[in-house]
Amino acid sequence: SSNIVSKSVARGGGRTSYRGLIEVGEGAQGAKSNVLCDALLVDTISRSDTYPYVDVREDDVSMGHEATVSKVSDDQLFYLMSRGLTEFEA
Repeated sequence: SSNIVSKSVARGGGRTSYRGLIEVGEGAQGAKSNVLCDALLVDTISRSDTYPYVDVREDDVSMGHEATVSKVSDDQLFYLMSRGLTEFEA
């Protein structure tokens, strides 16, 4: 089994990208794999792309993929500012 976690942060017009390949060959019965991609966009001009690729050659497997893209929440901003950062720094 495998559990893959990819985390990224983009700011200033930056771009993050995840390209992943999961291969399950014949005879790998009961194989399990999960991929989680979590991107944080710090501004409105940055972006994140996720390109998962799964090559499964067996029937009895469990595969999963999920991706989330988020901005800094008000709670996260409050926490950082309570630790001494200015709003701009946070």
